[in-house]
Amino acid sequence: NETELASNKIQELQEHIYVIEQENYVIKKDRVILTKDRDALKKERDAFKIDRDDIKKDRDAIKKDRDAIKKDSDAFKEICRDQVECPDCLEVPTSGPVHVCPNGHLVCSTCKGASCPTCRTRMLSGKSLLAVTVIENIEHECRNEDCKELLPLGEYKLHLKLCPHRSVRCPAPQELCGKDMPLSKVYGHIMSECKGSLNKRNINKHVPNDIFPA
Repeated sequence: NETELASNKIQELQEHIYVIEQENYVIKKDRVILTKDRDALKKERDAFKIDRDDIKKDRDAIKKDRDAIKKDSDAFKEICRDQVECPDCLEVPTSGPVHVCPNGHLVCSTCKGASCPTCRTRMLSGKSLLAVTVIENIEHECRNEDCKELLPLGEYKLHLKLCPHRSVRCPAPQELCGKDMPLSKVYGHIMSECKGSLNKRNINKHVPNDIFPA
């Protein structure tokens, strides 16, 4: 009986060892697979990083090219604006016709006289279609004080009506003030210097600062 019990015990141990060995085999196999997956993932991650860096380089190069093109475009538009600027009033016309003297000098319709303001040659009936084309396709700088907006011609004309720096007259009675100024400066003018403001006429009375004075 003792021999049989010992034999059974040995068999159980052998079976247990076999199970452990099989589990170790599976663990090693899984470890190998996991290592391959990890290496593959690392390779993909490195490839993604390279692609990301390449994309960033391409994006930076595109931005650099775009900025260079914009700079060249702005410089070209500035040259065009200078070329069509009226030599008399020093403003860029916003509509045609643009008159041209026999020597090729331009002058706007408002300033056209008997002679060219640049070379004093007699002005004839010449008009520049090229200058009108340039006017219609360049950006125009807002003529209002303190405003430097550059806009296409279509937006420019609307902007002049809505510009926060457009010229307006002080809302105080004409006999008390009547000054013209940018709209953006009206409030400060009324609060500090306008002779028709409640601040001036009621200097010893309290005037609420959050109410627009009149």
